[in-house]
Amino acid sequence: MPKFINLIGVKFNRLVVIERSVNKNGKTAWLCECTCSLKTRKVVQGGHLKNGSIKSCGCLAREVKTKHGMHNTRIYSILRDMKDRCNNINNKSYDKYGGRGINVCDEWLDKENGFIDFYKWALENGYSNKLTIDRIDVNSNYEPSNCRWVTMEVQQNNKRNNVSIEINGHTKTLSEWSKFSGIPRVTLDNRYKQGWDNEDILIPQKRNTAIRQSGVKGIIWDKRRSKWSVIIIEKGKKRQIGSADTVEDGVKIKEIYLMKESGKN
Repeated sequence: MPKFINLIGVKFNRLVVIERSVNKNGKTAWLCECTCSLKTRKVVQGGHLKNGSIKSCGCLAREVKTKHGMHNTRIYSILRDMKDRCNNINNKSYDKYGGRGINVCDEWLDKENGFIDFYKWALENGYSNKLTIDRIDVNSNYEPSNCRWVTMEVQQNNKRNNVSIEINGHTKTLSEWSKFSGIPRVTLDNRYKQGWDNEDILIPQKRNTAIRQSGVKGIIWDKRRSKWSVIIIEKGKKRQIGSADTVEDGVKIKEIYLMKESGKN
């Protein structure tokens, strides 16, 4: 058991310990008096006094609000939203941040000086209204050493779900290949999911149509379902009788169907 330390008379920031109080949450607590003009008293856990997470009766936080007057600014909203998606389980993005263990550093979380510290860091590291905050390592926390100000394009390229592929010795994300080739990102994404070879992914869309022709009558590529449709003509009308992952399977489906139909006649 750690040795008990009497804190009576010790000053922590603006709080002076007056006497020991009833424990809070099973931890040693102390009645403190603030040195501000109100001389407000409050009970504080010893650990919070020692680590500086509580520095006053609340007057410092009020002074910071009055001092910076930036609650309606974009940069204040960035920090507020950052903390919300990491700490608020009701935030729609919580599962991608706090739910994955992503946290905001103690320096920026501090109720009294957090915004001031964040604001100073932002200005010293190139903040502008055209940039967004981005984590260099998407699996690590929001903290000075892991954050930067970037364009939205760079941030999109840094997302966990953005695939990078190598083509002719060059590695780029699908978003970057889309910009490079002029082919829509959604097209490249669909081709990747369909298992196209990396080199074929950048084939111009006009040539794509030729590549996706089966060469077999009645076997047609269904772009929406990413499968080969098996079509026959009955009484002058087209009818789909099945679908397949490969042209060969489509041919088999068609042959089996025609054999059954011939057996009925």
